[in-house]
Amino acid sequence: MAMLAPRHDAVMPLPHAYRTPLHLGTAFGRLAELTRFLNWLASQGTTSLADVDEDRCEAWLAHRRYLLDDEGHVAGERSPATRRAAAQVVADLVTHWELFT
Repeated sequence: MAMLAPRHDAVMPLPHAYRTPLHLGTAFGRLAELTRFLNWLASQGTTSLADVDEDRCEAWLAHRRYLLDDEGHVAGERSPATRRAAAQVVADLVTHWELFT
């Protein structure tokens, strides 16, 4: 919501928050990637965003980078857009972390 309403009183003081509202389609795509990230964290046993560290972020990026076959072996790489979205979701959380305190 902060990306859709960057002039909201809770968002304005954030030093690195977006100042221009995102297009609804862009926000929807980021929400979809955020959902994937949070579901992945839950599957890894992470129960709090406070537990997300650099190693967990690296594992997420690797998870979203590679296509796996039915046996879990690397079968290829995902598109640059998919890898960029995986990194962007982490950056968005860092940018807006004060909203989660």
